[in-house]
Amino acid sequence: SLPDELGFLPNLDRIQIDQNNISGPLPKSFANLNKTKHFHMNNNSISGQIPPELYKLPKLVHFLLDNNNLSGYLPPELSRLPSLLIL
Repeated sequence: SLPDELGFLPNLDRIQIDQNNISGPLPKSFANLNKTKHFHMNNNSISGQIPPELYKLPKLVHFLLDNNNLSGYLPPELSRLPSLLIL
């Protein structure tokens, strides 16, 4: 699983932890990653819902979570991310 501490790296520009068979939920602390532009965590075994706080990351350009075990839906808040290009 992913440690909460990853969410407390204030200058992190990119999270690229894809194809690593990581399981468990996404930490809510990821909502602190206000400078993160690239969020690549596809092709893992991440489960649960995407924390709604992640839909408010202001600089997010790539948000890749495909091929995981996620549940829930994508909320309309995604349309309010001004920089989002790839979902």
